[in-house]
Amino acid sequence: MGLTLIKKMIEKARTMDIDALYLYTENKKEYYLKNNFKIVENQNITKNDITVMAYTINDVAYHQKKLLSSLL
Repeated sequence: MGLTLIKKMIEKARTMDIDALYLYTENKKEYYLKNNFKIVENQNITKNDITVMAYTINDVAYHQKKLLSSLL
């Protein structure tokens, strides 16, 4: 279910021209790395180590594909 939710959020963000999604995690960094999130920074908040991560959505390749499909 987790991956399905992530994919739905990414698709919704694309339709809204949102460039990136951000999240933080205490213990699932590897899971998100496997799903194309990148580490933004590591922090310690109230004695808990967290990793802030981002998923880039509207990159150049996406915009090129969108432009090509609109021309067809």
